[in-house]
Amino acid sequence: RGGGEGEEGEEEGAVDVFEGGGDPEPVAELLGVRVLPRYEVAQRVASYARGAGLQDAGDRRLFRCDKALGEALGVEEFTLASVQKAIAARIVKWEDCGDEALKEEAVRIEERLLGEKAAKYEM
Repeated sequence: RGGGEGEEGEEEGAVDVFEGGGDPEPVAELLGVRVLPRYEVAQRVASYARGAGLQDAGDRRLFRCDKALGEALGVEEFTLASVQKAIAARIVKWEDCGDEALKEEAVRIEERLLGEKAAKYEM
């Protein structure tokens, strides 16, 4: 689960669904989205953290969670390398999701990503 774009064993176009952290799911609530391409999950969390001024001034790789992010992730601080581990229990592959509407949204996103990838290689 989780992982970044291009990491070994990860599919670039894979789409995940936030599930398993309750309803509403805390990370999804914080980010405002329940379905994301896998590579975008850590990017969105980091973007939220940067926008909230949570990046450590002394160590730019480190983010210190505010109350909302800390409660959502279950950690006090994280790095981009460790954020995937923090959210791994909260995401599932779209195929394993129990919500049909979220599955349909994930399929649309995955089809779009695969189409974009195919178009990129046709050039």
